[in-house]
Parts: sequence; structure tokens; C-alpha cells
Amino acid sequence: MLRSPRRRCFHCGRLYKPDPRNRRHQRYCTRAACRRVSKQSSQHTWTHSRKGRNYFSGFDNVSRVQDWRKLNPGYWKRRSKECDALQDFLFLLQCLAPTGRSPNASERALQDILNAYGLLLLGLMTKLPKSNKKEIIDETFRHLILAGQKARKSLIAK
Repeated sequence: MLRSPRRRCFHCGRLYKPDPRNRRHQRYCTRAACRRVSKQSSQHTWTHSRKGRNYFSGFDNVSRVQDWRKLNPGYWKRRSKECDALQDFLFLLQCLAPTGRSPNASERALQDILNAYGLLLLGLMTKLPKSNKKEIIDETFRHLILAGQKARKSLIAK
């Protein structure tokens, strides 16, 4: 059995096992500080190389960026959408699992978890408004989602 050789990180000096796909030229370990230094080193090497020295300068690149900014006003001011963590879906799986059994993420596909969320909400919606009209269910869904977002923000703030 062949052991992969360990290397010493150029930044922190600790021994690490290089990624087999990147072994040929990996010089830094995977710690955050070392990755940051690696990125800085790579950028410095590129911007000072013959090809990279004038890569982003010149009339063509300036006009390309100006055109893009005209087509996307306020891009930098927009906030990114918050996404639900996978842990939220796993929590639902634990709630829906038979008593005494806690399923792993690998046991079910993400689509199954999302379908369970939808079925759970739809079941609740048909019970709450005492009506099966689509408009009432849609409106109640919207209110519940907004309430859930507010609750999640208050939980995160604590």
C-alpha cells in the first residue's frame, strides 16, 4: 500500500497531505490563513507575469465593463438572497422519522425532503382556513412564510 508523501506548508510550516488531483503544484495546506496567502501569491505571480500584466487594461476591457454597468445599475447595492441551510431540511427529516430512529442525510434524497415540506404545509393549509380554495391557501402560505422568515431572523439574532 503506497502512502502519499506529506509536504510542509510554505506558510505555516506544518505537514499536510496534498490533494491527489493537485499534488503536482500544491504548496500550501488547507487552513484558511494558508489558503489566503496562497491566493495572494498566485495573484501576485499572475499580475506580474507577461500575460497578466496588461490583461484587464485597455480600451476594450474598459468599454466592456462600462457597458455591463449600464445594463446592471445598482448591482453592488443589492443584497444576496438568504438560503436555507441543509440542516433545516435534516431537522424536518428527524421530525418526520418514526420514533426512535434518526435518519442520515444520505438515506434520503433532497427532493424527498422538499416534497415532505410541501406535503406538510399543504396538509396544514387544508386544515387551517377551513376552505380548499386555492386563493385562500396561497394567501395563507405567503403569510406563514413571512412569519417563518421573521422567526428565523429573531432566532439567529439571539
